[in-house]
Amino acid sequence: MRTERTRRAWPAGSLDGVRSWAVWSLNRPARCFLLGTELLAAIVLVWALLAEPVTGHALIGLGVLVGLSGLYSAASARVERLGRLLHHDKVLWANQKSVWVTAALLVT
Repeated sequence: MRTERTRRAWPAGSLDGVRSWAVWSLNRPARCFLLGTELLAAIVLVWALLAEPVTGHALIGLGVLVGLSGLYSAASARVERLGRLLHHDKVLWANQKSVWVTAALLVT
């Protein structure tokens, strides 16, 4: 049986989609911390791009990291799903992808 997914369409200029994000359900200090951290990361990114020219070598390294990250995600998806299934009531199951990707970025 095939089911059709209906997509909610918002009128142009409407903020209904943004207002339905889960971030707005957080309390004010948590929301400020989260959005402030995102803003700081964007500022650091722009500063780093302006301070240091991007070389071909750096782009190749980025491509390798993105490719290996995608392969890791695909290879570990089944293990992650199985771990959540087996340990759902005992422990909080953490996604380890961010740990490995961050470690790879720090090494390079």
